Amino acid sequence: MPIATEPVYGSVSVGGETYRIVLGGETPAGSTSPDGLTYDIDRFNTSAELEADILMETPPTEDRIVSCSLQGETIFTGSVTKAEQRSGFVHLIANDVVHELKRATLTQSFTEADIATIAKAALGAADFNARSSAMIDLPAETTSAEFSEERCDKILEDVSDWGNAVWGVDTADSVYLTQLIGARTTRHELEQVVDAAPGERTMPYQSVRVEGASPASRKGQQSMHLVASESVRATAGDGEPQFTHQDSRIKTKAMAENAAEAILTELKRQRGTGTITVAGDPTIRPYDTVSPLDTIDTGEYLVSGIQHRITSQDGFRTTIQCGGVVS
Repeated sequence: MPIATEPVYGSVSVGGETYRIVLGGETPAGSTSPDGLTYDIDRFNTSAELEADILMETPPTEDRIVSCSLQGETIFTGSVTKAEQRSGFVHLIANDVVHELKRATLTQSFTEADIATIAKAALGAADFNARSSAMIDLPAETTSAEFSEERCDKILEDVSDWGNAVWGVDTADSVYLTQLIGARTTRHELEQVVDAAPGERTMPYQSVRVEGASPASRKGQQSMHLVASESVRATAGDGEPQFTHQDSRIKTKAMAENAAEAILTELKRQRGTGTITVAGDPTIRPYDTVSPLDTIDTGEYLVSGIQHRITSQDGFRTTIQCGGVVS
């Protein structure tokens, strides 16, 4: 029979009822053995996914609310996207709200609209308010833009660049768009390191150039005689090679500067790549920073992604995807 874990690791809640995680044990010949739990989250516009085997008699229907707590810390809230009955347990997959944002599209025109208004429209198109909440803290920039069946997650990416902000989903399945990512960042000193290879490589671009709308597109046909060199432009960083980004929806110098800084910051974060595996730590989240102690490499790295795994072989392990060198 499958073996359910003791609550030392954690549990999965489905529709308000709590169920134990199943690890190992004997199953009938030809049947699938339980794998425990795997949770993946990444800050790069990816839906967080929980895959778990739980001691449950009947598979839940899609869209049932799911939450998971490990060692008393909530790591995930989302909804069921797939569930199937197996030998003595239920295999469940759940995703956060990004899953819906990727499937929903927006067709709408905006004229001199605040970028926060555009973000709210994208969330509304995904029927976001039916299951989650949002925290939007963006600068008061305005633009004109037209979207035709544009994926809602892509719109949030654009809005974030225009506001030099980041967007993501927290453990309560709430979306945030903010410039104040420092308020969501925790520094972790990693003591129980199983394997560390965070890596570091040369930044592919030394500077970023953003080109926005030309005066013609902002003022109408009377300005068509103006040369393209008068378009809205901004540069961040110094040196070559230079990355050039063009976006006609960028209407102001401030928006261009925000986008240039956001792209340069992302390129800097991509210098450090690799992973660090530690004894399970449910408190680590994307945008936190980590410093492995008692290893050759003692730098500080931005957390790009996380994988938590609970298996019968290794117990609870956390693998951290390093997304850039902080220091």
